[in-house]
Amino acid sequence: MQATDVPSGCQSDWITVTAADGGPSSYKTYKYVEQGGNPLALRMPAEPGLYELRYVLGRPARVLASIPIEVTGVAASMEAPDQVPAGGLFYVTWTGPGYNDDWVTVVLPDAAPRAYMDYAYTREGDVLELRAPLEPGEYELRYVQAGQEVIGTRALTVTPVEAAMDAPDTVEVGTYHDIGWTGPGDNNDWLTITRPDEPDNRYTDYAYTREGDVLTLRMPLEPGNWELRYVQNGKKVLAAKSIEVVERVVTLTAPDSAIVGSDVTIEYDGGSNRNDWLTVVAPDAAANRYGDYAYSREGNPVTIKMPVEPGTYELRYVLDGRRVIGAKSIMVEDADASVTGPDKIGAEQQFSVDWTGPGNQNDWITIVAPDAGDNRYGDYAYTREGNPVLIRAPKDPGTYELRYVLDNKRVIARTPIIVE
Repeated sequence: MQATDVPSGCQSDWITVTAADGGPSSYKTYKYVEQGGNPLALRMPAEPGLYELRYVLGRPARVLASIPIEVTGVAASMEAPDQVPAGGLFYVTWTGPGYNDDWVTVVLPDAAPRAYMDYAYTREGDVLELRAPLEPGEYELRYVQAGQEVIGTRALTVTPVEAAMDAPDTVEVGTYHDIGWTGPGDNNDWLTITRPDEPDNRYTDYAYTREGDVLTLRMPLEPGNWELRYVQNGKKVLAAKSIEVVERVVTLTAPDSAIVGSDVTIEYDGGSNRNDWLTVVAPDAAANRYGDYAYSREGNPVTIKMPVEPGTYELRYVLDGRRVIGAKSIMVEDADASVTGPDKIGAEQQFSVDWTGPGNQNDWITIVAPDAGDNRYGDYAYTREGNPVLIRAPKDPGTYELRYVLDNKRVIARTPIIVE
């Protein structure tokens, strides 16, 4: 093809192949001369026939040169099993042009030429892996040239597959159960439990069948009628089994009252799950709120530290950290405490302080300014170090305060002291 007085490197000029009777702007495939270089590689149309190769001046579109070109047909063939199980993987060996955008797919026989289900590009190799549709029936393997023209077909029968699960008919909320299964066991198949009217791709707790012949699932936290499912490739329910999830109530055994900041031992009845915990909170706290806590997997009984503020609280057994299935009221009473030291002390001198109080592990005695927050401290000593404890006075003279601080959080006793 030659063009007279063609501008060199014009950015908007392009080369195309199109119908011979097409207007100046018509094209089947094209490439800009600035992008393609010289010579320029251009893809021919997927449909065989007589076309025209053109050099087009871009602005305004004007054909500067053209030659006729005949696009001849190409064929392709495929080798594959005659039958494959629904959702199963299978291999296809192909012969054909193998252009960069050619692909092999499986579709219904009456699907449009550009339709596809699972597919693979021929550039990926001479043998391609495809997944069969999930619905059994008669299908067609296709070699699709450039994603447009079907140049090879082969019939494919997709056969039904079955699955089954072995599980109890009745379970308690939040419990874990081992589920035996049979079925295709493909890489993306899984078991789950949902409400019976949920779509096929919905799930709560789940486990992939590739993880073993027996899978562990956690049952829902809400009682009612549920459905255990085998879901093929995450899309289609292949088998379902009804399960009734029943309520579970845990009884807690603990004192009716305790001192602020003290440790309380709580016993509970029945088995536990690995993510269940016991805690102490205000009675109106949400189910997922917690104060001090201990996981039930740590043993039975467990020990919980009481809040530092007196009042009425609630001991709780929380299922999977989300739902309260056991509760007991407890009155947290204030503690009697005192601190006794000298009325005056010299700056930076060490002195002893006598104290009375709960003596919990994280209680301490300190000296601070009277307006300091409860969690502020100067020199300090933990009550676990003995009675009396030794404290060093600040270096700056002034009026200070000796304090008994409960669990690093709340002052429950104080007395003034002057630093000279």
